[in-house]
Order: sequence, then structure tokens, then C-alpha cells
Amino acid sequence: MLGLFAAQSGNHSFARVDKEILPGLVALNESSELLLRARLDLRLYESLMSNGSQDAATVALKRAKGKIDGASEKWQEYLTYPQAEQEKAISAEMASKRETLMTTFITPALAALEAGNLNEYRQRAGKSIALYADFDAASKKLVQFKRQNIDDAYIASNAGINRMEIILTVAIALALVLALLSWLVMTHLVVKPLNQAIGVFDRIAQGDLRARFEMQGKNEIAQLFSAAQRMRDGLENMVRVVRNGTDAIGIGVGEIASGNIDLSSRTEQQAASLDETASNRSRSSRRSAITKITRARLTIWRKRPRPRLRRRVAAV
Repeated sequence: MLGLFAAQSGNHSFARVDKEILPGLVALNESSELLLRARLDLRLYESLMSNGSQDAATVALKRAKGKIDGASEKWQEYLTYPQAEQEKAISAEMASKRETLMTTFITPALAALEAGNLNEYRQRAGKSIALYADFDAASKKLVQFKRQNIDDAYIASNAGINRMEIILTVAIALALVLALLSWLVMTHLVVKPLNQAIGVFDRIAQGDLRARFEMQGKNEIAQLFSAAQRMRDGLENMVRVVRNGTDAIGIGVGEIASGNIDLSSRTEQQAASLDETASNRSRSSRRSAITKITRARLTIWRKRPRPRLRRRVAAV
């Protein structure tokens, strides 16, 4: 933006030179040169008339009149361009010298030559040297002032550009300082907290729920970390609930396993008791059967005849 302003300022200065000062200088130079050349054509006319070359003299006089008219037109063109106060004073002085030259020599001399009065022309021509010298000095003074205006505009433009370069340099330096300060502030307020948050998230991802977010201030980053902290707390509570439920399930499973072991032991004991009872009953049944058999045999044996036994007893 500053560079564009500097370029526009320089363009404005050069535009003033191009549209006002330089065209006025060209018109002024052309007006002065045409008057000086008209003087030469008037002398040429006087010389040609003295030599009897009337046709060539007529052409020279016509050319002189054209140059005088052209000089007047260029002078009027110069007056149309804007002028500073100092230039107005110098141009007024030149206008006075020009008017004196025109009324004292050029107009009367031209009229005398058109009337064929060469003597009057020669008298006025002898006095015109001082008039032309004064006019030429005033013209050079004004031309010098216009050239100085061009140089001043160039210097002013360069000075403006140099000022803009200094301002741009200072602005760039300030921008770099501000950028550095902004980087430091952003690093302190954003980058560093985000790196810490990334470390906390990594620890949480590894299962370490003891990691906590460090919140400072009330800006958006602090609000983000506060929301992340609430999320971490919720996750920690959820894990705690799940862990408590898992512990309760473990305890229940342990109790069930202990009950199963106790039930199995009791079942084995009852089975052993049943086996023992069954064994005892089987032995009792066998003993009862043997007893019954024995009794039956005794009964049979008792019912048998006993003579032989008595005989044997008697024999003994």
C-alpha cells in the first residue's frame, strides 16, 4: 500500500511536469525562437531588397510575418498553463520586454518594410539590438525557471520515493517485529498448549487417565481444554464404573466357584455316605440271608431222626 502511494506520488509529480511545466516550456522556447528567427528574416528581406531580389524578399517577408504570428500564438499557449507566483512575476517581466520589442521594433519595422521604407527599418534595426538582448535575457530567465521547476519536481519525486522507501523499510521492520511477537504469542497461547494437549491425549490413549489438562485464561483454547478435561473426567468415571462392575462380577464368579467346590465336596460326601450305607445294607442283607439259611439248615437238621446219634453216644 505504501509502495503504491509512493508510486502514485511520483506519478503525480511527473504528470505535472508532463502536462503543465514541460508543454509551457516548449511553447515559451518556440515563441522566443520564432521571434529571433523573424528578426533574421527581416534582415534577409532588407538585404534582398537592397540587391534587387524582390521576389525572394517577398518570400522572406512573408516567412517573417508567419513566424511573428506563430510566436504570438505560442506565447498565448504558454499563458494558458498554470503558473506559480514566482513564475508569474518572471513571465510578467518577459511579457513587458516582449511587448516593448513588439511595439518598438517588430511591428513598426514590419510596417516600414511593407511600405518599402528601408531607411526607417535600418534606423529601428540599429536600436533593436538592446531590445532583443533584454527580451532574450528575460526569456532565458523564464526558461531557466521552468527548467528549475522540472528539476525540483524530479528532486521532489525522488525525495518522496526515498521517504516512502524509508517508511517501507521501517514498516517492513515493524511488520517483522510484529510477526515475531505474534509468533511468540501464538506459540505461548496456542502451539504450546496444543502440544501439551497432544501429550495428554497420548497418555490417555495409552490408558493413563491420571493425565490432566492445564487450563490458563478464559480464551477459546482454555474452553477447549475445559471441555476435553470434562471428557477425560467422564471417561475416567466410566472406566471406574466398568472396573467396579468387573470387580463385582469377579467377586460373584469367585463366590460361585467356591459354592461349586463346596457343592461338589458335599456331593462327594453324600455319595460316599450313600455308598457306605449301601455297603452296610448289602452286608446286613448278606448276614440276614446267611442267618436265615443257617436257621433253615438247623431247622432241617433238628427235624431229622436222631437214633443213630443216640447209638453212637451209647457206644461212646
